Amino acid sequence: MRNSAVLFFAVVSASLLLGCDITIVAAENDSSGGAENNGSGGAENNGSGGAENNGSGGAENDGSGGAENDGSGGAENNGSGGAENNGSGGAENDGSGGAENNGSGGAENDGSGGHAPDSPATAACNMRLMPEIDVHGALHISEDGLTASSSSSGDTMRGSASHVGGRWYFEVAIDSTGWNSPIIGVQTADLWALGNGDSGLGAYIHRSGMMSSYDESFDTSGGEPYGAGDVVGVAVDLDVGRVFFSKNGAWMDGAEPAAGTGGKEVIVLPGAGSYYPAFYLSDGAGMTVNFGGAAFAYPPPAGYAPFAAGLEADASEDCVDPGPEGEPAPPAPMTATCDSEFTSYGASEIGGDELHIIGIYQSNGDNTAEVDVHVERQGNIVLALASHAPVRFRVTAASGATISRIILSSVELSSVSAPAGIPVQSYILVESGEWLGSGHQWPASTGGSDTQALVRSVESLTGLEMSSFGGCYYGRSFTLID
Repeated sequence: MRNSAVLFFAVVSASLLLGCDITIVAAENDSSGGAENNGSGGAENNGSGGAENNGSGGAENDGSGGAENDGSGGAENNGSGGAENNGSGGAENDGSGGAENNGSGGAENDGSGGHAPDSPATAACNMRLMPEIDVHGALHISEDGLTASSSSSGDTMRGSASHVGGRWYFEVAIDSTGWNSPIIGVQTADLWALGNGDSGLGAYIHRSGMMSSYDESFDTSGGEPYGAGDVVGVAVDLDVGRVFFSKNGAWMDGAEPAAGTGGKEVIVLPGAGSYYPAFYLSDGAGMTVNFGGAAFAYPPPAGYAPFAAGLEADASEDCVDPGPEGEPAPPAPMTATCDSEFTSYGASEIGGDELHIIGIYQSNGDNTAEVDVHVERQGNIVLALASHAPVRFRVTAASGATISRIILSSVELSSVSAPAGIPVQSYILVESGEWLGSGHQWPASTGGSDTQALVRSVESLTGLEMSSFGGCYYGRSFTLID
């Protein structure tokens, strides 16, 4: 069955959009954990926590997951940034899911077999912070694109590149705090405001420890407040759709990113778009982001690569964003007349009894409350119709089309007229207190609707997997075709 994985950011005084871009700079430090970097971001540090550290987790570490970095940013890397670590979390890991990277950036995993992304263990290109909303010119971003501060409220940024699929990690060092910020997380480019979590296309954590995603209200359970001097880690699993947060190396809410348990849910279905690191700053807040161009303060979970890895680079070694669109949703076998955008999804394989879902918010802009649904498609069809406002669905069928039953879900009083003999099951919230949900956009809806919750409810009721979904906010007519 599909992954209905989901959502993101915070309601903070203004509606907030997010944007993209990123650069990363290594440090040159011979004693306290900085990096005397001989190449592209690796650390040869002879002190207390840097690379070539023989005891505490730094590089050339034979037991704890550190890296002997010869110049490219990877650990004893033979070509592309992979790590050859003989201990518990680095590459050449025989039991925990780490990667033995021999030059191509892929993962040769001899352990648990879980999700190691086909990308180097260190960043191959530079990312930077890109402003999206800058209130009164109060957002200040450093020349290298990694440090930001604000002297106002409502300033938002995103990373300069995004991913679809894979497991990725980045860190944020908190330099100072403002009202409930920095807020840190990931989201798609079209999530118009931090806090519009009901779209299910982002997940975030807020300075007080509140976490949210997928149409959730702010949830403080398991979250940890953070402040100046703390490091927040973000592990993003875009294979299954989960986002995990850590504070100073400890994963919050009992999450285990390597095992894929815990964390907050985001949608990774076709049509969801690609995910960017995303940030919000209020007055007085400041942060420094590490997308993988320098040594992390804490090791990423096994199987996770730096967020700036696995991307193409331009002539300046800056990461090239693959674009916000992500993997497109295959279209449903459906046509529609709508007064707003029509979106749809069709399963790659359809056979046997078919479940087709049509969702709208209301009938159309003039609210005539009538919607025509015509079934031309041959085969045995279960038809689910959903709305929020009152609607009269008029269902007709072409010769040879078989509708075995119709399911109606609506918040307000709605009805279905259909050919004789077709059973109709109605779930009307204002009438019975029960409904199956509503949704009018793929893969997620806003304004109190939840497409994926509707899909799950209908699938559970029918025992069928969804064959297609089609919907729009204002709908006039739909035709299900072969």
